[in-house]
Amino acid sequence: MSQIQISLDLPARRFLAYYQGTADEIMTEASDGRIIRFPARVLRPYLTHEGIKGTFVIEHDAHHKFLSIKKIDIPSSS
Repeated sequence: MSQIQISLDLPARRFLAYYQGTADEIMTEASDGRIIRFPARVLRPYLTHEGIKGTFVIEHDAHHKFLSIKKIDIPSSS
């Protein structure tokens, strides 16, 4: 099992196509520079009126199949 960290700042209006089912994947750049795609449906629990914002860790298997996603807190540097 491997992990990939991503940061998202998707306004609700932009996520609407995914939420309605007209688009099924999110494509974004991971923190290590890789471009990744994953199922948009996995973000629905994190959707607020403002959209989806935060840092997430995606777990996948050896064949790059999606396993899970979890939102994480990143401490701010003061």
